[in-house]
Amino acid sequence: MEIKIINEQSIALYFKEEISESNYRDVESVTKHIHAKRIDGIKDVIPSYRAIMISFDN
Repeated sequence: MEIKIINEQSIALYFKEEISESNYRDVESVTKHIHAKRIDGIKDVIPSYRAIMISFDN
């Protein structure tokens, strides 16, 4: 997994550069984990086929 800063309020978590069932399961699992933690300051969690964008409320 690679983490990139998008801007001062967003980061993206990138998984393998492929469309696969394995990637989908990884993205789905991490997305569910982030939602379950209910972390203060996280505004949005937006999954895609190989990445998750996380927006923060500063």
